Amino acid sequence: MSDQRLSQNTEPARTAMPSGRRLIMRSGVLLAGMGLIGALLFLLLPWFQLSRGGRSLAAGNAEQAAVFLLQAVERLPESAFAWRRLAQAELMRGDPAAVVVALEQAYALTPTDPLVLHELALAHEAAGDYTAADAQWQALGIDPDKKAVYGSAAFSSKQYAAAVPWFVRTLRTGGALDPVQQFQFGVAAVLTNAAEAVPLAGPYTPQVEPAGRVPGAQLRWITAHPRYSVASGAFLTQEAGSGAGVLFWNGAAVVVLDNTHTGRAFLRIRARHSRPAPIRLAVELQGRRIGGFDLDRGTAQSLSHTLLVDTTAGPQAVVITFLNDGAVDGVDRNAVIEWVELIPAN
Repeated sequence: MSDQRLSQNTEPARTAMPSGRRLIMRSGVLLAGMGLIGALLFLLLPWFQLSRGGRSLAAGNAEQAAVFLLQAVERLPESAFAWRRLAQAELMRGDPAAVVVALEQAYALTPTDPLVLHELALAHEAAGDYTAADAQWQALGIDPDKKAVYGSAAFSSKQYAAAVPWFVRTLRTGGALDPVQQFQFGVAAVLTNAAEAVPLAGPYTPQVEPAGRVPGAQLRWITAHPRYSVASGAFLTQEAGSGAGVLFWNGAAVVVLDNTHTGRAFLRIRARHSRPAPIRLAVELQGRRIGGFDLDRGTAQSLSHTLLVDTTAGPQAVVITFLNDGAVDGVDRNAVIEWVELIPAN
């Protein structure tokens, strides 16, 4: 017998693992894997709910967002971000009390976060608790003088809806508004239809003129001139010998008309074909750009420009902006507004 055959015959036989044991081991591995996956899903679920809530908020679905975010804060009670997200959903749902509850949780977790303090102050105001709101503003270091400055800054950037509450906060906490701020407050209140705020503005708020014809010299600058010491709220320069007002730089001027008519109306503006042509003007009503017109003849003739507009009863702010101030061959270009009127179309 050869050595090779002897080697083959004398090799120990291998014992096969019973099939039942293999099945048990495979099942154990499978169960361990499933357990790991389950644990991961359990850990990731609240973040998934938080993400779904954010997407629902972005889509404008407040009810669905609130459901997901309530589930998220149950599993992530130490997450100030999750509580703030829930507050956003409750705000969208129109529940200011629930907004306060959510933000108070966020505030307890991050008591030095100025953003949470700011949001909580706004939430207290929305819920009608002005004492708590003012305490939050004070905690942020925002005194009445700063509130007035913030109101002016919002007005100057045309954020009229933000300007009004800052001015209201100023007065509510014992502050005072200077003449320019009173004017800005009054204009912003009209532009945002905050009729209840108009009487608070003070004596320098724009006078509400009858909706009929108003001389151009009754328009008042919204924006201050950077060099000529023309303050916001100052009347336009009156043209000698007439009631016309002169726009002498690229600024905007306003007149507030007491409209008694809801519905279609004619807004008419009479302006001059001054030299050097063209004169370019833009027109806004209640903060909306409704048109504009050019005066391109340079003949000193007058033009009545008519716009058909939709109005509501009550004060209506008409804003006229001069767009192309400048000088040509030594001649200064100015826009001359003779009058403005608002009359019902039917």
